[in-house]
Amino acid sequence: MARPSKKEHLVDTAVKLFGRDGFNATGIDKILQEAGVARMTLYKHFKSKDELILAALRRRDEQFRIWFKSAVEKTGGSPAQRLLASFDALEEWFEGR
Repeated sequence: MARPSKKEHLVDTAVKLFGRDGFNATGIDKILQEAGVARMTLYKHFKSKDELILAALRRRDEQFRIWFKSAVEKTGGSPAQRLLASFDALEEWFEGR
């Protein structure tokens, strides 16, 4: 498997840190240190921290949608069964399982 690009690595790192510490508590320096990239690299890909936050939120949304679709589809069955599975999946998500 190919290594992610530096931009993807920055987004992955931001998702992890924002999820763990929050947006306000996660400074650019912390992201750079954790990702092991130079400040110039970050600003080559993102104009601001806000732009990186937006990319991280989009990534998290994509991950959630993939997970949710998989959780619902693995049940197969009728539309009613898939609807019930969607509630089970949401319960699992909210409870952090």
